[in-house]
Amino acid sequence: MADYGLNSCVDLVNNAVKLFNTLLNTTLNDLNNRFLDAKFILIDARLVYPNDLNVTDKPCCEIELRTTGKGSCVPNQVPCSNRQNYIFWDAFHPTERVNDIDGTKAYETLYPFYTSEAILHLTHKEAGYEVSDA
Repeated sequence: MADYGLNSCVDLVNNAVKLFNTLLNTTLNDLNNRFLDAKFILIDARLVYPNDLNVTDKPCCEIELRTTGKGSCVPNQVPCSNRQNYIFWDAFHPTERVNDIDGTKAYETLYPFYTSEAILHLTHKEAGYEVSDA
């Protein structure tokens, strides 16, 4: 959004992401067909975070604007003191709290996979994830 000077999603970028996701599903199907002793799945998480993650429009540090390191934190700067309230550390990387939330949701979604396929399909929908054999 910053590169395009917009305050909304960029269609060109979103279309590229949609194409990537389509091809990723095709690749997973191919891998599942080629390697029958393995199971490749995609967990498509919906971005649902607690309400106290209230700083979402900017990262937790001052961002480097030059070409080298563009999007990364400016070196030798002190990051924000309330990092637990931010979704992104810099312009690219989620904070530790967001990784913990995502990892927990992914594990909770996959846990039934190891016990029962029937339970998996029920549980993943309740957890807000789509699990695809694609």
